[in-house]
Amino acid sequence: MIDMKQLNLMMCLLGLLCCTSCQETELPILEQCGGSKVVKKAKKQKGIFLYSSHFNRYIISVHEPNTIDVVDVGLICNMPDITAVPSVAEEGRTVIFNGKYRQSDELSPIAGTTYYELELGKIEFVE
Repeated sequence: MIDMKQLNLMMCLLGLLCCTSCQETELPILEQCGGSKVVKKAKKQKGIFLYSSHFNRYIISVHEPNTIDVVDVGLICNMPDITAVPSVAEEGRTVIFNGKYRQSDELSPIAGTTYYELELGKIEFVE
């Protein structure tokens, strides 16, 4: 017969096994918009769609008109439903998008570049 101590020990081990097997090992990249403050909005904004291995997610880079080196980099935190995300070979394509730029904790090592969390509302790839 199994005594009460052995039964409790088996239950504890079973509980620990269940808890550790349910933990996620990676955070999903597309759910990082959070609740940071919206600092500006984009409507029919033109930019360049790229994948950043540094940030491990897609970005949209927008050159500010009438400047030499001012660039806003939107770290895409949600990808709306689109028919097809371009393959790696097609990255660097021009896009037109709507969305909200939110404050980001990322600091740029390059003067003139500002990082934002970019919550996309709509995105179209320009042919």
